[in-house]
Amino acid sequence: MPLPLIIPALWAVTKFTVIAGAVKGTALSAVRLVQNGFDHEATLKQLEEDVNASKTFGIDTVKLVPALAKLRLSDDYLEICASAKALETVLKQLPETMRAGLNKSINLEIRIDTALKQAVYRCGASLVAHALSEANADTTTRLKALYLGLMLIGRTGHSVPNENISTVLDTLVALHRTRARHDDQKAVECLIRHSEFNNDHVQVTPKIILDKSFAHIPEVLSLYELASPGMTLVYIANGLGNHITYNETGSFLTYMTTYLKKR
Repeated sequence: MPLPLIIPALWAVTKFTVIAGAVKGTALSAVRLVQNGFDHEATLKQLEEDVNASKTFGIDTVKLVPALAKLRLSDDYLEICASAKALETVLKQLPETMRAGLNKSINLEIRIDTALKQAVYRCGASLVAHALSEANADTTTRLKALYLGLMLIGRTGHSVPNENISTVLDTLVALHRTRARHDDQKAVECLIRHSEFNNDHVQVTPKIILDKSFAHIPEVLSLYELASPGMTLVYIANGLGNHITYNETGSFLTYMTTYLKKR
């Protein structure tokens, strides 16, 4: 089910569960009575819990709609992070049985992760494109945007389009040369090696970008808090086309609410 169809589905499921949860009788009552060994008092208590859970589920799934809708076209960093936080809050409030039901019926959490990855990729691509086009902007500002954009793109498991990688590398080299500090000179050497490997159509090794020289670049150093230890440079390298295989535990939503909220 594509993302645009998730929202109508949520509305339909919400409406159904609220209506069904309000009916204490018929099939649901019979099922609960059997489950509780024909204990009428226990059955009544269970039915009351069903009603409350269904009402809560209806309210909470309605909250999912605007959060998901914002992600469909957004490339704004703060808006995406706010949506992730809202989605996390709603999922935590859902009864476990209802959450499991949504995951089974429409793969809700997988689709949330997919929507978040798409939004974060758009954000990273927008940052990179803006930094490339703003030739008159401050050097440090452009470097910050490029490295953050590359990290976000790489964290989603993607890279800058192949036809743009050389432009990004050339721009990074030019910006570091313009500033010309000691750490910039080291970065230039590393980026040039990366570019040469790309031009030779040879699979670039992680070491070309994962050089200790980058640990001293302020614009990269400031991104360390946005990823698990040791992974920042891996994501930047991925953004530049390295395609380094890595295993991250937890969902993308967990990653966002753990790390990106700090920015």
